[in-house]
Amino acid sequence: ISSDSPVIIYSTQEGTYTIPYVLDANSCSNIGTGSEIVDVLNKPQANFDFTPKTANMLDPEISFVNNSIFANTYLWQFGDNTPNSTDFEPTHIYQTDNTYQVVLLAQNGPCYDTAFSEITINPYYSLYVPNTFTPNSDGKNDYFQPKGVGISEYKIYIYNRWGVEVFYSDNIDFCWDGGEGISGTYSYVINVIDKLGQFHEKLGYVFIE
Repeated sequence: ISSDSPVIIYSTQEGTYTIPYVLDANSCSNIGTGSEIVDVLNKPQANFDFTPKTANMLDPEISFVNNSIFANTYLWQFGDNTPNSTDFEPTHIYQTDNTYQVVLLAQNGPCYDTAFSEITINPYYSLYVPNTFTPNSDGKNDYFQPKGVGISEYKIYIYNRWGVEVFYSDNIDFCWDGGEGISGTYSYVINVIDKLGQFHEKLGYVFIE
């Protein structure tokens, strides 16, 4: 029984409850004839997992496993400013390497619970180095330019057949035009530190036609 208006009934069991007795603020009483259906809901417990645990930009798709209980609607926020999802177990593809906070909101009507987890998408390191080029100003293959992804630091040294350095750069976007354009084979040394801090050294040869 409650003195509040409207009347609030608190219960731990669902069912139909009659109101047998009413007492007002002036101590006047009466026999009640009404009834009220009480639906007791368990509080949702949001919980999720994901695979793979280690992902990189080569395959940045994450699959989510929904382990929530006592919920019937879900809202996923992936932490990368993309649209939310209401799927039970969504998959999501991240576009850049970073660490993201994923949020799952699990609801069953008025009740809700929230679960959080961080997902890291690591950078992917790759380096491609051509083995020949033709610096003849015809607009086709005129420059020697390695290309790569996941690179934090880059240095390239190019030497002629006598071991004399003919080119150096610490910018992967700055390419070699062949200098004097003498045909022949040149050696190179490329030192790279990737975005995970790992060092890579690549040795090879490039031919000027």
